[in-house]
Amino acid sequence: MISPLILAAGALFFVLRWLVLALRYLYVHVPRFDSGGAFWYLLWDQALLALVLGDLTTLAAVALRSGYAQLPFLLPLPLLPVAFRMRAEFRFAGPSRRLSLQAARALDALADPQLFEHFQPDVYWHPVLRFCGGQPLESG
Repeated sequence: MISPLILAAGALFFVLRWLVLALRYLYVHVPRFDSGGAFWYLLWDQALLALVLGDLTTLAAVALRSGYAQLPFLLPLPLLPVAFRMRAEFRFAGPSRRLSLQAARALDALADPQLFEHFQPDVYWHPVLRFCGGQPLESG
């Protein structure tokens, strides 16, 4: 009898919390530093490790519940994230660490010349290159 009321109150709380935090992070919160994406590599490794450990946990739970018929189909499961990581590292790790924004812009211009015309050269300025007033530093 009281469960629907608790469900509605909980849903209202979390929706309001989501709205408040979204507005706070978009318009109020000023980060103290910007890593420029340096944490992505650590996050990527930890997420894939968690996925492999979750797959191994699933295998162990199925084995403990005597689901021996499913085990042959689940054995490749932990290998898929490892294979995906190796493929992603091979294709994207080098360019993501060494490709400059100018080189990326030139490659985009080669791939689609009309794409180059839609963007202005000063669309993105890294926060380190800005004055405190928010105006970008002039290049050159």
